[in-house]
Amino acid sequence: MAAGGDVLGDRKVGDFIDHYGGGAVFAKIQPFLASAQLAFVNLEGPISDQGQRAAWKEYTFRARPALVDGLLRQGSTW
Repeated sequence: MAAGGDVLGDRKVGDFIDHYGGGAVFAKIQPFLASAQLAFVNLEGPISDQGQRAAWKEYTFRARPALVDGLLRQGSTW
């Protein structure tokens, strides 16, 4: 089993995703995730390119849709 902490797909990580793609976020830890029979992470916010940020909130996170590609590729054998 492999467990990861908060996965953020916004802010500076979002800029990284825009430049390198969603799969690049997990590139260095992929071997650890792939060797586990079960792997999970805490996704810190929704994945979407729709809607407006809540202006009254100090922090709002909305992961880039490209992050889905990175999540799906981790540990997948299909």
